[in-house]
Amino acid sequence: MVTRRIKALEEELKRMRRQLHEPKVQTDTRTATSFSHLSPAEKIPVADKAVVGDQADACLLTNQSLEDVTLQPEDILSLIKRLSPAVPILTDLSNFLAGYDSNKLLLWKTLAIVSKESDQHSTLYPSLVDPVRRLAGDLYGPQSRDFETIQALLLLCVWPFPFQQSVSDPTPIYCGLSTQLAYQTGLQRPNCRMHWKYDVISSSSRIELERRKVWFGCFVVNQHQLE
Repeated sequence: MVTRRIKALEEELKRMRRQLHEPKVQTDTRTATSFSHLSPAEKIPVADKAVVGDQADACLLTNQSLEDVTLQPEDILSLIKRLSPAVPILTDLSNFLAGYDSNKLLLWKTLAIVSKESDQHSTLYPSLVDPVRRLAGDLYGPQSRDFETIQALLLLCVWPFPFQQSVSDPTPIYCGLSTQLAYQTGLQRPNCRMHWKYDVISSSSRIELERRKVWFGCFVVNQHQLE
């Protein structure tokens, strides 16, 4: 009698255990089904999305070379992503990446700034000093009058390369040149970009903000040179 009762209790316990596990299996099945409509990117855990984003951004970049220096897309991306807060006269990261290779001087000067503080790319900075200087000295190149060239010249003023004597410091030259180029491109006249560039009919608020920041940058750098 007791044995039969024990067996009955064991069977009842097994049945209850099966019932307890059945809802969990069903829930897992429903969860898997509910995610079946998501794209591969949406199925990626949040912690891994940044990695996928970096890989996607790197695919948009190409190898860049300056004299004997060549950088792979992954290295360029890792350096550029360290820029934004430290360089207020530059555009935001997404727009900078979209036009990262539009001006060679700006690209390589920004890479030089970041590489100086990067343990991973510590050997890059000294190899860029002379090539970037020579690039800045090309006053007749096709990009020498670009808006981005003014940005690059201001960066050369604020983050100068090493020099042995003050008489050898090219910062005053870069400062004067950036200001003159700013006048030539109409930065002193907000919302009038179309009067200085033939192919421009109107200007977006983002571009006007960038132009104002660079014009203020010219003013700040000039004031600093007078002190």
